[in-house]
Amino acid sequence: MFRTRHPSALPERLGLFALVTLLGGAPVAPVHAQAPAHQVPTANFDLPARWAPYKIRDLIHSTSVTPNWINDGDTFWYEWETSAGRSFYIVDPASGSRREIFDKDRIAAELTRITLDPWDARHLPIRAIRFIDDNTLQFEVESSQDDED
Repeated sequence: MFRTRHPSALPERLGLFALVTLLGGAPVAPVHAQAPAHQVPTANFDLPARWAPYKIRDLIHSTSVTPNWINDGDTFWYEWETSAGRSFYIVDPASGSRREIFDKDRIAAELTRITLDPWDARHLPIRAIRFIDDNTLQFEVESSQDDED
């Protein structure tokens, strides 16, 4: 970009503009020496403040996978959270397969029946999943029926 501070260089800049245009290049707009005082841009502090980490924490869910290896084997499970809720997947890297560990709707119905708390598939209170064997898993849930110590 061609810049100058002296207004007498305006014909040179126009000449450069014409030369670039004649040679088939992209036209270059002439650059003015100084912007008038009434056009000085001001900082917009409200725009970046909208995206401060403490404001977007609830908008961002899972961004990485933490593998939880199953019984020192070749398969692992992980938890993934989106705006549609949490999902739990089991992965077999050798076969390249990934599937949900359980049916979330069915688990939500059973947890509602057992804990007497209303649960939906998007907001399961599941934590601390442990695989007992290939077909059995154990997890903890928090309920309003829990005894308070």
